[in-house]
Amino acid sequence: MIIQKDKRREKLIEYGVIPAFLDAIDNTGEYQDLEFIVKYPDGAYWYLEDIYPSYSIFKGYDVTPIYEGGNGDTFYVLLSNNEEARFVHFELENDEIYNDYGSDFWLMFVDFLIGYYEFADESSIDALTESGLKMGFPKSADLFSSLESADKNGLRNTFDLDKKWREENVHKFL
Repeated sequence: MIIQKDKRREKLIEYGVIPAFLDAIDNTGEYQDLEFIVKYPDGAYWYLEDIYPSYSIFKGYDVTPIYEGGNGDTFYVLLSNNEEARFVHFELENDEIYNDYGSDFWLMFVDFLIGYYEFADESSIDALTESGLKMGFPKSADLFSSLESADKNGLRNTFDLDKKWREENVHKFL
């Protein structure tokens, strides 16, 4: 089943999503450039009704929308049942999970903040840190400084280098 909008926040908090993060998603205009990369999941609620019965990635799970990408075609959701909970990212046109963060909200949150950093390239590290802290991420200064340093040193210049950097560094911020 798809968790209704009025139960979304309660369900997500139950599975470890922090309220400050949900406040940011629900009020993106309070953060510099955030409204261009993330939205409240209205589109997810619209599309899930049609695709839920046929997408194999949803079989056996309740689906709770968390947020959607700025273009409205990528979705981050909580898949949950009595045995497990998984934070996942999928795209509208494909019955496929692109990122599976397991039951670790913080892993999804770090990935979210990396995406924010990549998009808000004209924002200062101080401004990004302030936004990250406001969203409830206590290691914001370390994360954004590390990203800036990696970029200055060419450690994330390609897809493969970025993947390697993430594998070697993301765990430091969890």
